[in-house]
Amino acid sequence: HGRDREAAVDAGKLWARLDEKLAGKLYVAGQHFTMGDVPVGCFVHRWYALPIERPELKNVKAWYERLKTRPAYAKHVMAPLT
Repeated sequence: HGRDREAAVDAGKLWARLDEKLAGKLYVAGQHFTMGDVPVGCFVHRWYALPIERPELKNVKAWYERLKTRPAYAKHVMAPLT
């Protein structure tokens, strides 16, 4: 479990970099949804679906909440982890 915890901490540090970039923006490239949100959006869903301890990243969380309102995102990305 120590290695899993370490990996979660390392991933949290990477997500913190995105959190900084999202400050004042609605999406990764600015105020509009772009292709840049798609691949990162897939990973963020998995990040929030994992049963791990995460740092509080308010900008990433707000962006994820915006993504979840998009019908295509909900249909094609938000599948449960198996």
